[in-house]
Formats: sequence, C-alpha cells, structure tokens
Amino acid sequence: MESPFSDQGAWDAGHEIAHLRDITGTIEHRMLHLIREGTREVVSLEDMMSELALLAKDVKRCYVRVADLRERRDVGFGVHRVLEEVDRQCIWLYRRLHLEQAFFRKLHLETRLRAIMSAEARQIYEELLDADHAGKGFEDQSDAEIGRVLLSGEDGDDACSRPRVVRRTAPL
Repeated sequence: MESPFSDQGAWDAGHEIAHLRDITGTIEHRMLHLIREGTREVVSLEDMMSELALLAKDVKRCYVRVADLRERRDVGFGVHRVLEEVDRQCIWLYRRLHLEQAFFRKLHLETRLRAIMSAEARQIYEELLDADHAGKGFEDQSDAEIGRVLLSGEDGDDACSRPRVVRRTAPL
C-alpha cells in the first residue's frame, strides 16, 4: 500500500519528523557539551551564555515548526503522537537551557563575591545559603509531608529550622 505522502511535492511526514528529531538531538548534544565545558571552565561565561541563548532560539524555531505541523489536517495519529514527543522535548530543552543560563550566571557571581569577601563574611554568607535552603525545603514539601513531620513527634527549633525530607515509598 502506497503512502498518501509519497507523491512528488506532497508533504513527507517521516522526513520532516526525522529532521526535527535531528535538530532537537543536536541541540541537546550541544547543550550537554557546553555544560561539561562550562563546569570545567573551558568556555568563558560570555561565550557560554551566548551559545545557550542561540540554542534557545533554535529550540523556539523548532517548536514553532512542530506547532505548525500539528495543526495540519492531514496528520494521522502516529505522526501526531511523535510530534507531541518532539513538542515535549522542545519544552524540556527550552526550560533546561534557561535553567543552565541562570545556574552559570549565579555560579559566576558567587565566585566573584567569594573572591572579595572576608572569611567572616563568607561564613555568614554560607549560613545565609543554608537558611535559604532550609526555607526552600519547606516550600517544596507537600502538605502530606509536612503533616508527617508534625506527627513524628519532633519539636523545638531544630525541627522548624531544618525540614526533614520524607521520601514516599508508596502512593498516598
């Protein structure tokens, strides 16, 4: 049985999807490579931020193309399902690229700050980071997790200042 997309000039869904997957795969590979290089400080912050921003623009173009293809009336279930997968990958990449930009910018600023701080100021700064981390731990816990901490019998300043991470072993 011949594919309805096999005519000359007709849309070739398989080719288009393969192209989009190649693009997202290349972007992901390049992003991971940059992260490794940035971690080892092989790439300058400026170059890193610029490259991550360019990759985010590429993801945006790919996402727009996926959205255009999903709106076509001649897209079958299988093609639509694969386009949804590429759609999710684009969203994941876009989010991750922006998170990496924020991470490396904060790392750079923290390194600069540590270089100019006294030992006493650095100790206070570390305590401030610990306090911030403890607060975020409570923000991230669900009501059920907080309830389990309350029922566990812990009390005093220690229990309130440091969240106890409770891992779920079974669904609630």
